[in-house]
Amino acid sequence: MNGSSREPPGDPALTDLESLQRLATVVKDSNDAIILIDLFGHIMAWNRGAEIIYGYSDAEALGMDIMSLVPDSERERNEAMMKKLRGGEQITSFETKRITKARKEVDIQLTITSLKDRRGKPYAIATTERDVSEIKHNAENLRQTVERLQRRTEELETAREELEVSNEEIRSMNDELDQALKHIQGLDKEIIEYSNIILKYLQNPLREMNVAIGTLLNTQVSEMCPPH
Repeated sequence: MNGSSREPPGDPALTDLESLQRLATVVKDSNDAIILIDLFGHIMAWNRGAEIIYGYSDAEALGMDIMSLVPDSERERNEAMMKKLRGGEQITSFETKRITKARKEVDIQLTITSLKDRRGKPYAIATTERDVSEIKHNAENLRQTVERLQRRTEELETAREELEVSNEEIRSMNDELDQALKHIQGLDKEIIEYSNIILKYLQNPLREMNVAIGTLLNTQVSEMCPPH
């Protein structure tokens, strides 16, 4: 033996926990909240992202019950989730709500990892929590904008169809007007032809009448003015 001594390996769970705490230090400046809690829901690690989102300092958050961040509407769901995690079940990423120190409700995309020791027994829970309130707000605004555009498109389509009907009515009226004008033009020709015929038949009688009137006037003048 060389006389050197080795330290006992210690509790595997504590070793894993220390590794996770070192990892939390590395990601302390992340914009996402990275939180470590024990199986009873007590906060064990709290990064800078968590401070930004929730408003609690690291000193305030450590030891706090994670349920303090959960609104009443989400409590039953979160309690059921914690029970599953204590039983070793895995939870997929999901969307939930949290309450900040200022009592503001925020939308959170939550990713959960159950930490297990070498025996496969859960000993802690790590969460990555992203504030998606602004994303959801923008998505809602976009949805409303799309709905308005869809309604406007439907209105324009209806107006276009009505305009097509109106145009069709106008074309029909124009066709009727053209037919009426052609009929009037035909009547004009008939009237002119008829007038010419009447004038033709009246020319001789009128000429004879003019001659007779002239003769009568000459006779009357001769009678009124006898020759000397």
